Amino acid sequence: MNAPLPTSTMPSLSILEHHDEFIGRHIGPDADEEAQMLQAIGQPSLEAMTEAIVPASIKLAQGLALPIAMTEESALAKLKAIAGKNVFKSSSSAWATTARTRRR
Repeated sequence: MNAPLPTSTMPSLSILEHHDEFIGRHIGPDADEEAQMLQAIGQPSLEAMTEAIVPASIKLAQGLALPIAMTEESALAKLKAIAGKNVFKSSSSAWATTARTRRR
């Protein structure tokens, strides 16, 4: 049986999570797979494919004015802060509050 490593030599969870490597973990086609896909559908590029399949009636004249992208770590922290504002209320606690208010 292997003895557990001393805590001081174990990397932290934060280090193991590789917070800034979302793009590297994203599973998508590599350049060769993309070229094979485009050849199979008869399109020279992703832009040409998009032009061929997106109806003109829904195309934007210019790109979206989006904010600068966040890191995965920043996005998760922001979502955690938003989720932290959630308040759990059950129907029985709402009923009790309403009943107390009516009795006054």
